[in-house]
Amino acid sequence: MPVTLHPDSDDPGDPEVCLAWWMFHAFQDRLAGDDALAPILDLPDDGGQLPPSACAQMLPRLEELVEQWQRTAPDPDPLLPRHTEIATELIAVLRVCVTKDAELSIW
Repeated sequence: MPVTLHPDSDDPGDPEVCLAWWMFHAFQDRLAGDDALAPILDLPDDGGQLPPSACAQMLPRLEELVEQWQRTAPDPDPLLPRHTEIATELIAVLRVCVTKDAELSIW
């Protein structure tokens, strides 16, 4: 069963991130310990929502991480390219949440 992160809006054209639960947890593990990203780390497994203010808080840090990961020499971790892709997709979702003042939903 996949996990989907998306803006809680009525616009079917909004971006979303859809991935397997194990990949979402592996992504969370990569972000672990980063206080700026605590809201995404603390999401319950059974779904939930984050307010637009939490999305705005996480956005700059996630953008920094993507830039850092893209500059990294080939990493022995085979998940880094996928995590970079997930983070990039999540940035698009968070931007919509902030712009539309919509909650980030996970299910």
